[in-house]
Amino acid sequence: MLCPHVCRAAKNGGYIISTHVDGASDIIQNQRFGKIHPTYDWEHIVLELKKAAAQLDVLADTCDKLQKFARAELKWNCEENCGLTR
Repeated sequence: MLCPHVCRAAKNGGYIISTHVDGASDIIQNQRFGKIHPTYDWEHIVLELKKAAAQLDVLADTCDKLQKFARAELKWNCEENCGLTR
């Protein structure tokens, strides 16, 4: 089962900064659409968030490409697979 936050982020084109949760590495595709960090490395996650927020061109490019990738290649429904309801 995919993590609900990663699932929604991909569906909406959000640059993903995540710990090792189910589905994150598949969606991020070797850090093409974000970064994965060890669960206990919160200081590095904070630095990565600051770095990503300062790179507006990367965020815009990733948003467009991740939305296209998620809608074309990922064959799942976020609400059903993540246990989410509308």
